[in-house]
Amino acid sequence: MSSKSILRSVVDLGPVTIGGVTVLLRPPRLADGPSWRETALAFTERLSPAFNRDDMDWESAHSPVIWVDTWRSALADARAGGVSYLLVRIDDGVERVVGHFSMTGRDPRTGGAEISSWAVDVPSAVSGWAQLVTVLAAFEGNPAIPHALAPVAVSNVRANRFCESMGWAQLQTRRALRKYDGQISDHNMWVLANTAEYRDWVRQRLTEIPATRTLLAPTVSRRPDAGYLAAWARFAAIRVRQRISATLRPAPTESSLETSTTNGEVVHIAPAGRGQFRVAVAERTAGSIDVYTDVGTSTTELVPRFEPWVSRDAGACALSALASHVAARPDGSRRTVVAVSGADGTLADQLARRGFVDEGEAPATLGDGGTARRMWTLLAGPLPK
Repeated sequence: MSSKSILRSVVDLGPVTIGGVTVLLRPPRLADGPSWRETALAFTERLSPAFNRDDMDWESAHSPVIWVDTWRSALADARAGGVSYLLVRIDDGVERVVGHFSMTGRDPRTGGAEISSWAVDVPSAVSGWAQLVTVLAAFEGNPAIPHALAPVAVSNVRANRFCESMGWAQLQTRRALRKYDGQISDHNMWVLANTAEYRDWVRQRLTEIPATRTLLAPTVSRRPDAGYLAAWARFAAIRVRQRISATLRPAPTESSLETSTTNGEVVHIAPAGRGQFRVAVAERTAGSIDVYTDVGTSTTELVPRFEPWVSRDAGACALSALASHVAARPDGSRRTVVAVSGADGTLADQLARRGFVDEGEAPATLGDGGTARRMWTLLAGPLPK
């Protein structure tokens, strides 16, 4: 069977058998909630180090309301061009959730997606097959995705080996990125580029996995349990309250900043709302700096959008001053980052003087022709040991 027919059979048509185990990948359903919860609780020791939450215990994080949130997020991700599949094992005609594989989101600076995956109670060949199919489906379904990143805790040896076996390259190590096994941990960033060469490599790998089409009667999507229907209603009510609260919450006040270049030009930085700051050099409009915050990793990234005439010195002054200011806010993120062009020694020097550290290669910015970049990072709070 060709890789393309394998892809169609899994995503569209039905199950396959690998190593004597029958599985399929398909979008989540509301009715999958009880099986998802049962698997998560049965494999707590295996899954919780990477997927535990700070705001609730493991059992609460797998309640019916949380499943509704997960299910709705998967639908939204699919509408936005991502891929989110449950790995379902079929034994004696009964489906059981044993994994979740997704490539979703679009980084505001790079346009890249992020990979998240887990699987239990299946052979390693099944996990590899599911990951390859998910990646290929995402890249072929949305050619605009330039690459995907997979963050993996440095100490998670098994997951790092899995990423390497998928043909991904280790791009960098980001310090204090997120928690793993209860501790704020450094994470390796694995990257896969959406190139014809990589997609061909994935197709070849799929042909090497002994996956055979399994002719089973189509499974009937059963009605969700009453508890999960009620959870859907509770989830909707929670979302309404959150939206109302967000509209009533006063926006944090931001002050303007002023700095000077080495030749005495005054650089003025003023808040423009919605995470954007206007920049003026010698009272001339010079562009803006966008500020994006990822709550999950407590990372704030600054992305400059300067006019072509702005000198490297002026741009570096504006960006480094604002980065330092953002990092020092009382509600500042644990990580403040700037992706610096490899040729921009001026900005790198100014960030270094403010305590930023070079964390290594960073993905290119959309529209900059693939210019090599380095990620300069300022860390706040307790650091990994």
